[in-house]
Amino acid sequence: MNKIHIVTGLNTGGAQRVLHRVLMHDTVGFDRVTVLSLGDQGTYGPRIRSLGVPVHTLGMRRGLPGPVALARLREFVRETRPDLIQGWMYHANLAAWLARSMAPGWPALVWNVRHSLSDPSAEKPLTRQVLAWNRRLSGAPDALIYNSYHARVQHEDFGFRRENGRVIPNGFGSANPPPSGPGTVAE
Repeated sequence: MNKIHIVTGLNTGGAQRVLHRVLMHDTVGFDRVTVLSLGDQGTYGPRIRSLGVPVHTLGMRRGLPGPVALARLREFVRETRPDLIQGWMYHANLAAWLARSMAPGWPALVWNVRHSLSDPSAEKPLTRQVLAWNRRLSGAPDALIYNSYHARVQHEDFGFRRENGRVIPNGFGSANPPPSGPGTVAE
């Protein structure tokens, strides 16, 4: 089984740190695990490579992908033939959705939402557009993984589909139960 993690970028950040930790502990059961950065290899690319996980980059600049980046994405998924594509963050979730449509065999799709959403209007203009597309397409992934119950509630209140949402807190080995009470989401 082949798994691809698609991440917006690999510069220092919380999602990148969690991805690195996941890769340190969660490659069992896969014949091949690969990371694809929409940007460059950043500070985490070499760290991930040191784990024996190949890192590929599209070299995209901030903004919408151009035809060259889309062609590279298509070539990449056709070569790697993933069984599972996992997006990390809004922009990469859209790229993961596109990658799934370009990949042979219609692989499973998982999105990671690693951001709270207290005020969508406070996001940068392009991020607001990408967020709106994530909302429209949120029924496409087989699972939507949030890093907190609070983020899940915020995104679902914003219009993300509820039925495929799951929460996996940032902590590893955590046995924290979900919160209960008004405004919380039951699994």
